Amino acid sequence: MKTLKVKTAVVLLLAVSLGYSQEKKMMHHDHENMESGEMKMMDSKIPKFNNEKITTAYEDYLTLKAAILKSDQELAKKEAEQLLNSIAKLEGTDGLQKVATKLAANRNLESQKAAFSDFSSEFADFLKGKVAENQLYFARCPMANNNSGGFWLSHEEAIQNPFFGGKMLKCGSIQETIK
Repeated sequence: MKTLKVKTAVVLLLAVSLGYSQEKKMMHHDHENMESGEMKMMDSKIPKFNNEKITTAYEDYLTLKAAILKSDQELAKKEAEQLLNSIAKLEGTDGLQKVATKLAANRNLESQKAAFSDFSSEFADFLKGKVAENQLYFARCPMANNNSGGFWLSHEEAIQNPFFGGKMLKCGSIQETIK
């Protein structure tokens, strides 16, 4: 009887492990970010761009935006450096690289947020005319950055303000649709 219970427990454990393994295979993981405990889920709404390197840069932008939302300045610095590497692989991005360099150099969260806003504005200008499928939204919160305002990009129309660490997520408005 004891052996039957052990065998049943082993079978159940294997079934649960197999189910978990199959679920992990259905997710897309960013293996560099997994080391820091972060996973990047690929969203079907993410616009398609006319260049795969732009898609990579936009995905890196999203992970940076998530770090800003979490108010994790070390993670934001790391993600900004990754974004800078992606931007450097694109042509015609000298101005964008300058702003991204400033963003990656900041260690202070408030400075990172201000630089993120500046980068978002520059990145929005760069992406105009490069969206092949779907669209982007350029949003602004007037209260961010000590009431001087803050900008961000999103592929979802619903406002999710990254500037207040989960507080005031709905504060802001769409300023422009980018196609």
